[in-house]
Amino acid sequence: MKEKDFIKVYKDERNLKNLKEAQHRISTFWETVEEILQEDKKLVFKGWGIFEIKPVRAREYCDPRIKKIKKTLPKNKLVFRQGKILKENINVD
Repeated sequence: MKEKDFIKVYKDERNLKNLKEAQHRISTFWETVEEILQEDKKLVFKGWGIFEIKPVRAREYCDPRIKKIKKTLPKNKLVFRQGKILKENINVD
């Protein structure tokens, strides 16, 4: 499902007036999630899952074209671990 299709479904289920209002609500939600993750590095939705920012160390690798060892930069990675309720709802027969 693409974002536009999701926005249409969201609009219909919430009985909203137009797509712009639905898109605004969804983007506000994701902006809030992003702000919280930047501050706290972790966001827990009980039973649904956990969004977490984890650091990734710098590592060395060999570039086969020039046969030299290079290093990657350290960075942060966004990780989502599904919760028990979400896992059960997805794995229903």
